[in-house]
Parts: sequence; C-alpha cells; structure tokens
Amino acid sequence: MRLMWLRVVALLVSLVVVMASSCTAREPEQAPVLDDNPGITSATDKDPDPGVFEMDLVAKVATVELTPGKKTAAWTYNGTVPGPFIDVAVGTRLVIHFKNELPQATTIHWHGLRLPNSMDGALVVQNPVMPGGTFEYSFVVRDPGLFWFHPHHRSDTQIERGLYGVIRVRGPGEPRVDHEHVLVLDDVRLQADGALPPDLDDYAQLPLDLKLHGRWSDTLLVNGRTDRSLVVQSGAIHRFRLLNTANLRYFNLTVRGHTFRVIGTDGSLFEKPYEATHILIGPSERYDALLIPNGAVGKELPLTSDAFERAEDDAPQPAVTVLKMKIGSSVSGRALPDTLPGVAIPRIPVPAGEPTLIEFDQGTQGGPEGYTLPPEEHDPIVGKDGDPIFVINKKAGGDIPPIEVKLGETRAFKIHNVSHQIHVFHLHGFFFQIVDSDDLFDPVKKPFALRRELMAQAQKDSVTVRSGFSVTVVARFDEEPGRWMYHCHIPEHSERGMMSEIRVVK
Repeated sequence: MRLMWLRVVALLVSLVVVMASSCTAREPEQAPVLDDNPGITSATDKDPDPGVFEMDLVAKVATVELTPGKKTAAWTYNGTVPGPFIDVAVGTRLVIHFKNELPQATTIHWHGLRLPNSMDGALVVQNPVMPGGTFEYSFVVRDPGLFWFHPHHRSDTQIERGLYGVIRVRGPGEPRVDHEHVLVLDDVRLQADGALPPDLDDYAQLPLDLKLHGRWSDTLLVNGRTDRSLVVQSGAIHRFRLLNTANLRYFNLTVRGHTFRVIGTDGSLFEKPYEATHILIGPSERYDALLIPNGAVGKELPLTSDAFERAEDDAPQPAVTVLKMKIGSSVSGRALPDTLPGVAIPRIPVPAGEPTLIEFDQGTQGGPEGYTLPPEEHDPIVGKDGDPIFVINKKAGGDIPPIEVKLGETRAFKIHNVSHQIHVFHLHGFFFQIVDSDDLFDPVKKPFALRRELMAQAQKDSVTVRSGFSVTVVARFDEEPGRWMYHCHIPEHSERGMMSEIRVVK
C-alpha cells in the first residue's frame, strides 16, 4: 500500500513539473538585448576597475562625412560626431582627461548630470580650457538615464560645429526589450560642398531670422550623418532613446500607423508609461520610448518629424524624414508594458507662497531699453545696434541678479515667456518637477503643448516654454552648494543674455 502511495505521489509531482514546463514554454523567450546605435563609436575605458570609467577626451578638428561623399572639417571629440559614447552603470566614477586641440577656448558641460559644482563646466566655476590646455573632470554618475556633454563657451557655434556626445547610465528597473537604439538628433548648416559656413563664428553676419530664433537648417543628422538607416524586427520591442542636440530645431517624431509607449524623459523613467503617436523633443531634451513595428519583411517604416510651429511669427518647420527604417525579420508574442514598477520618483512638495518669477523676454542692442552686453574675456560675441538681446526679468547676462537659495531648500519657479520666441528653460546641477502650466496638451487645439503625463511623474532638466505661456516647476536644492546656471537652451539666446545663476549657499 505504501509503495502504491509513493507511486501516486511521484506521478503527481511529474505532472506538476510537466504543467510548469508547459506554462513556461508559452512565454516567448527573449534573447539578450541587441544594442544597435548606427554610427556611434563607443568610448574606451582605460581603468580595469568596474567601478571607474577612465578615458581620454580630445576636442579637435577632424574631417568627417556628415553627408555621403562630402567632407566636413568639423569640431569633434576624439575625431567623431557625435563624440565617443559613454555607457556606464549608476554609481560609476567617470574620470575624463580632457585636452583642447581646437583653435578656440572651450569647456565641457555634463548636461543633466548631478555632480560637484566645480565639474559643471560653466564659466562661473571654471576658466575656459585654452588651446593646448588640459583639464580633468572626475565625478560619480548618480542617476540612470540618457545624458549628454557639450561646450558651455560659445555654445552657439561650438555645438553647431559638432561638439557633442552622449552618456547612457543604466540603473535598476530597466524595461525588458529586444532591441535598443540611441539616436542623437541634430541639424547643421552646410554649404553645397559639405563644408561649414566659413563665417560661422561671425555673429554680425548671421541673418536676423537666425539671431531671433536660433540657428537651424534643413540638413538633418542622426548620429552624425544624413543617411542613417535601421533594420527593425516586426513584432519585437524596440527601445528608442532619443536626444535632441540641435540649436533650435524641434523634432516632432512619428512612425505612421504606429503608437509609441513613452517610458521616460530627461531624468526619470515613468511608472505609468503613456501612449503617443508623436513625440515632440525640444533642444537638449531626451525621451525614452518603446515601439513594436508591424508589417511584412521588407516594409519601410520611416521615422518622420512632422511639421512644428515654433512661434506665431515664424513659418512652421516642414515635415521631413529623419531615419529610414525597414523590417528585416519578425517575431511574435511580445507586448508593451503597462507599468514599470519601482521606478517612480517621489514628488517634491510645493512650498507655500508665490513662486520665484523668471520672465523671458527680448530687447535690442543699443535700443531704448539700454541693453548692452559686455564683451567676453575670451572670443567675444560681437553684435551691432539693432541686434536682439534676450533678457530675464528685464536684465541681460551679468546684469541679471542671481537667485539665492539655502542648501536643503525647496523652491518653486514660474517661468513666464512674454517674448515672441520659443524658449527652453534648462537648470544645471538639479532636476526639477513640473507642477503647473497654462499651456497643456490637447490633440486638436494644442498639439505642441505640455503633456499632462509629464506633470505627474517626470523629473526634468529642460522644458519648453512657448510664447505667451508659463510653466511652474519645483526643485529641491539639497546636496550640492555652488553657482548653478539656468538659461534658455537655444544657444543663440543664452549667449546673447538669457543666462543667469542660482547660488546655493550653506
């Protein structure tokens, strides 16, 4: 009898194992993530310590092909556009041995990263690295996300010449996907032979339209080329990590017949992703989105930037293909996640009282308001009477009183744009959260306005403020004292006055 019971138990155990195996078999097996970032060169780590990423970074002139068959003498990091791709985990110490081999002074700003004030690369905390000079940047990366690096000296022309690179920081809670793509979006003004304009540094010759709005062009770059393409897999989950390095251009991205699931932006993943047929990315912003392509092998699925109206007095940017995509194979059984548990960022309580006002406006050089800009010590931007000057609270550049906050203080800011131009508010050293706006998204009435989903969960360092509207944000200045810049991230605006600082004092 005992033997019979043992046989029954053994049979039941075997049935449970078979049923468990059968259930497991129904779930599609996913291979390791395929990282396909066309044209991006990975940085070389010199340090065997897994907790340290040490590299040489040289700013230099190099000949590259931004367009097929045409040579461009670009300004580069380590000879490539974009510069070397830094790919690390949260908690890694970056040690960057920087050398300037350019004919002009420069610095490096580590956009979006929280770091010591002395490492920020802004001119209020670091002297420019002169031609032939060196500087060592060293700091720990503290947050997951997609970040980038670029000059913070003559950024209007130095970024335009090709000086930018991307940093991917991985952390816990990363979504399960089949393919991942880092796409660095830009535009550049080129001559017919592929050369940059010879008078690029001559601000006085810049057309008034570009002085007002910022430099932009119909020549689009993805990862440093006009002809990038991508082979995608039908039915698979593709993760697109998107960065806009352009001076002015907005990318209003869409794939016809498809819907993105947006899972994050500048400094945070979203616990509750949202769906969008279009992702509008302003200068310096990043977005993180999932997409399942569908269609037969060989089908073309171009990534398009649809028309976008920058300002009421400016013609819309036309629709244009950004990236050619084609289906090369297929897989089945995938589904986009509805939630990303465990990645939510705690919301910052809004302090009582009125927020600190930051009013963006514009005036003219030598105009009735009396705006003037003192020449910079190194490589001054020369303007003329009648040129636009961009102001914060009726003051320009060094005349703008700094905002002082106590270390550990929480402060709300109302950014109000009373000018006729679009502006992009960027804060160094700290993330902020959006708490209010009078310019909220409506698919029919306001397709270019602020998404409500961002107000509920986004942690950002850059946000668009359209003409005539305001956005209220809150930040906690809790860890890093020092002089932290805030400015419009359209470089033609910040370099012509729309930049000041928040002084975090103990």
